[in-house]
Amino acid sequence: MRKGIAPLIIGVFIIGVAAIAEVAYLTSFISQAQPVIQTVRDVEIIRGINGLEFAKQYLLNAALYSYYQASYDVAKRGGNFAMESNSYNCIPYWNAYSEEFAPDFEANLKSAITSVFTKYIVTANFENLEIPTSFLVDISDHRTLTISSADTMKVEKKDFFTAEEMFSFSQKVDGKVFDLFSIAKNTEEIVLDLEKTALSFSDLQNKLNLMQDALNVNYGSQNIHITISAENLASDDVNYAARILVSISDNSKYPSYDFATKTFDERNLVFNFYILEGKSNIIQTNICEDIAY
Repeated sequence: MRKGIAPLIIGVFIIGVAAIAEVAYLTSFISQAQPVIQTVRDVEIIRGINGLEFAKQYLLNAALYSYYQASYDVAKRGGNFAMESNSYNCIPYWNAYSEEFAPDFEANLKSAITSVFTKYIVTANFENLEIPTSFLVDISDHRTLTISSADTMKVEKKDFFTAEEMFSFSQKVDGKVFDLFSIAKNTEEIVLDLEKTALSFSDLQNKLNLMQDALNVNYGSQNIHITISAENLASDDVNYAARILVSISDNSKYPSYDFATKTFDERNLVFNFYILEGKSNIIQTNICEDIAY
């Protein structure tokens, strides 16, 4: 064998042995690392599932609070979602000299629920969770609230797993706000019929006081209180312009959340609206700056 060949063969042999050793080491390392990788994957899956379950419970509670918050706000606005121009001091006119402005209460309530529910989602921090941005709100028999979406909730951990859930949350609710709206509509009709028989503003006031007492006797057993007050926008007792404020309240307390202070409170539901009738077509309106959403 020539002198230059032997060192070359030995070198190749050493490189070969080193390569085999490296492969063996990597095989052993990967074999040992595999349980660690699996453990990390399992932890991420558990975290993702826990996050999804937490979000579901959060949104279930958010649906309930959205209903009561929206009920309070819409009732305060006399059944409106956003205050229209036909209002005074943020209380709407339902009727002005026989022109009807009564709201589509249920549609407005659903719009308000959607708005509040969306606000709950925005303020939450759901890591790696996709939540639908459009919802369908249903209030079956005015006692069961369901907020749903055609899209799913999805939690995704890149390179680990993806999980999806149907987006649908149902809660039993107190439908008293619907009862208040029904009583409000009935009271409006009684006031309008009563005004037609009034000979003067003073006479109308007396009739309204008697009617208020009778209504409170009728609805007192339902824990509902009604107040009816009137002011004359004209200076003439006979040729009057009566702005009649109707307030219908439920003495029960309902949960409400203040997003500004991040605190919960309990409030009464109060339905407020105006009726404007009389012999003089005087009307007063102003801009309402009460923006809740």
